[in-house]
Amino acid sequence: KKDRLDEQRPYKLTMGGLLFFGKYNSIVDYYPNFQLDYFKKSSSLETDWHDRISTGDKDYPELNVFSFYLKVMEKLTQSIDSKFNLTKNMTRDSYLKDMSRAIREALTNSLVHAYYGSNDPVKISNYDDYWEFSNPGDMKVSKEEFIHGGNSRVRNSVISILFRRVGYVERAGSGGPRIFDATNKYKLRTPDIHTTDKDTVIRIWKFEPMNYYTSRSKDEQILLKAILESGTVTKSTALDKLSMTEYSFRNAVKSLMDDNIIEQVGKSRNTRYILPYSDEAYIQSRKKWLVEINDVFRNS
Repeated sequence: KKDRLDEQRPYKLTMGGLLFFGKYNSIVDYYPNFQLDYFKKSSSLETDWHDRISTGDKDYPELNVFSFYLKVMEKLTQSIDSKFNLTKNMTRDSYLKDMSRAIREALTNSLVHAYYGSNDPVKISNYDDYWEFSNPGDMKVSKEEFIHGGNSRVRNSVISILFRRVGYVERAGSGGPRIFDATNKYKLRTPDIHTTDKDTVIRIWKFEPMNYYTSRSKDEQILLKAILESGTVTKSTALDKLSMTEYSFRNAVKSLMDDNIIEQVGKSRNTRYILPYSDEAYIQSRKKWLVEINDVFRNS
């Protein structure tokens, strides 16, 4: 970038350019706690990792933001499982392409919005059931703005520009919608967003919601499947359409409520049972509703 106060050496390396393309030792001269980590583990409770990429390791002596991105993106793409229950309009190739794009957006989001002056690392975790993207620094937009898209406030503008120039990021403000639209398209569990004034975590789940309830009883799974398909279930629905007995229904509901998996809405004859809505799922449902309303008006 041009330094108009230095006539002898007018063009100098920006901090974003240093982070993106610089050598590790040069980066830590300016950011002593610069740390980028990737871990592959079976679960977050596991101590030992199966695979790791980390700045400062002897196997990766010169990692910068760009080289870290390339190596980690390859690992994450390889961890996308094939789906065998796709509809006739959804091929395995489209699933791989869509989920690769969602992962790419989450990874670049963590690197673009990280506060590199922090003592905490950028940490990318690849677990059996989800991917987690964690970076120091708060989210610059609200959850709703992130999911709906259109607004973007970037912490590291040079890094964002460089990612776009090399073709790994599309227009600003499109990352969130791509993540949520892909997971919604393949009926995966809604991604989670956690942000504080210190850090931001985005979690993308790998499987459909029912995959996380395989340990529940048969009756509980019947209820959960009905709720996932229609959004709610009542006692009369369970007894008439799901062929459950009143005893099995009562026991299944009690067990699921005790474990905070479902919650009761209404009383007496109006009682129904639903899955607790996360903020992210609620915002995504509103977005789908707005799209549907827009389609009605456009086609009328």
